[in-house]
Amino acid sequence: MKSGSMDYARLLPILDQHPELLNDMGVEWLKSASNNRAKGSIKHQLFMGGPRTSTQMHCAIGSNLFIQIYGRKKWWIYSNKYSPY
Repeated sequence: MKSGSMDYARLLPILDQHPELLNDMGVEWLKSASNNRAKGSIKHQLFMGGPRTSTQMHCAIGSNLFIQIYGRKKWWIYSNKYSPY
């Protein structure tokens, strides 16, 4: 990824396999703000990509909180008035 390849690692189960990593991220505040309290858990997804990585246009299901750890990300957000649904 550092060399500029377009490889993209997504939906990595690292945080599920190693929950101790969450201690380094200070996410306790997220549990109190989550709309997932009834289930008693928060779903974690980890995405990693290099500078030329991109994804196709898509719609994320449910509530999302995106945390950028390193680098830059360009977002294109469209109004729902452009959706056929």
